[in-house]
Amino acid sequence: MLTIFYDGNCPMCSAEMVHLKRHDKNGLITLVNLHQPDFEMLYPTFQFSNAMKVLHGEYNGTILLGLEVTHR
Repeated sequence: MLTIFYDGNCPMCSAEMVHLKRHDKNGLITLVNLHQPDFEMLYPTFQFSNAMKVLHGEYNGTILLGLEVTHR
């Protein structure tokens, strides 16, 4: 299972995530908006400020950054 943390306030980022989810026929990708009110409480291993600078993801307990997320 791949979790992608994205900037839900960015129209381009949100459009890309909608497009990506359309192709996720098996439901293997979870999308998490960094701006949800309880983000830091739900995901304490991720800092909002860092995730806003570089794309963050998590795959099988491993934190992915930047192109690692895109590749996965």
